[in-house]
Amino acid sequence: MTTSLATAADNPTPPEKVEPPITPPPLEPEERPIVVHDSGLENDDDEDEADDEIKPRKVDEAAGDEGIDDEEEDDLEEDESEGK
Repeated sequence: MTTSLATAADNPTPPEKVEPPITPPPLEPEERPIVVHDSGLENDDDEDEADDEIKPRKVDEAAGDEGIDDEEEDDLEEDESEGK
């Protein structure tokens, strides 16, 4: 089929869709952890005082089984095994 020049001018072909070239996103600067070097030359009196205030904690003996004798503990274990 032949197309006359007049018909071609009346019906122009749509231009091809041209996509822009894909560009990668801008590179982020490399993130590095901040390293702090302590020279140890500075003396902080507040830290020394805080260390002096640290005292050993008391152990709550009521929370444990310190009040049970070994014989009582054996009796409790026997009672538990008989119940099974």
